Amino acid sequence: MPYFIFQITNQPESTKKELKHIETFDKYRPAREYCRNQRAHLTDEKSLIKMIHAGSISEAEILLTTTREAPIIGDD
Repeated sequence: MPYFIFQITNQPESTKKELKHIETFDKYRPAREYCRNQRAHLTDEKSLIKMIHAGSISEAEILLTTTREAPIIGDD
């Protein structure tokens, strides 16, 4: 499965995230280095650079936009 790099921008009017696919890598190390380089040169404070391991771009977008529930701590 490939590694997808996305730029995520939060919309100020709503809770919706704007996703922009930047690059795709087959190996982890080049993807990690690319993310670090992009984060170092990121000038927009409202944007994030994220890497995700998924089967396709559509699956990656779903994983990035799905809100996860917070874990319950101490209820064992």
